[in-house]
Amino acid sequence: MTDVIVLPNANWDQPCLTAEQQHAILALESSNVLLFPQLHFPIQDGEDRLLSPTAAGRAKNVNLDPASGALRGSNADEAELKLLRSMMTRFATFSKSLDSHLLPRYEADLQQARTSYRPIEIAGRSTSWRKDDTRLHVDSFPSSPTQGNRILRVFSNVHPQGRSRTWRLGEPFEDVAQRYVHSLPKPICGASLTLNCLASQKADAAPMTITCCACMTG
Repeated sequence: MTDVIVLPNANWDQPCLTAEQQHAILALESSNVLLFPQLHFPIQDGEDRLLSPTAAGRAKNVNLDPASGALRGSNADEAELKLLRSMMTRFATFSKSLDSHLLPRYEADLQQARTSYRPIEIAGRSTSWRKDDTRLHVDSFPSSPTQGNRILRVFSNVHPQGRSRTWRLGEPFEDVAQRYVHSLPKPICGASLTLNCLASQKADAAPMTITCCACMTG
């Protein structure tokens, strides 16, 4: 099983000793999860009203592109959209700061991806078996191929009543891959290029980068 490694960081921009950096990287490279029980994302004045399912539209996520500032997935009015963009941009900045201080060895190859906000609880939400987040799954999908990249996710639970979020962890990826690799169909030559031309895929990144996905959960 994947282990949960507890770290004492209390600030997103906290300087880290070399030994702490090496400990964190070794844990991640061993398929473990880092937990920061003292690291909280502060909610500013007025942002508490965003901690509601009404902040999202029909999709489960509100997504922010940190490069362009484009915000998608929310039905909020213009004033709340401005507030939501500010809150999510701040979380994206905090997440990047945490990565640069704790994992500087990754920084040269780090590519910051979208920031997601999930204000709708999974429990009780109508979904298909193919999109059921309560099932164990790998965060790599046909519509978003990693192209050789690795995904580094930074999550923060910001529930207004302080309710904890329970995560179900599986085995290391290598163990899962060994179980299913022989039953998977081999890729068809030219399929990836064809799907990309048809706009059926969302990713076209260079290999050997690390995609940092910041995700807030309401």
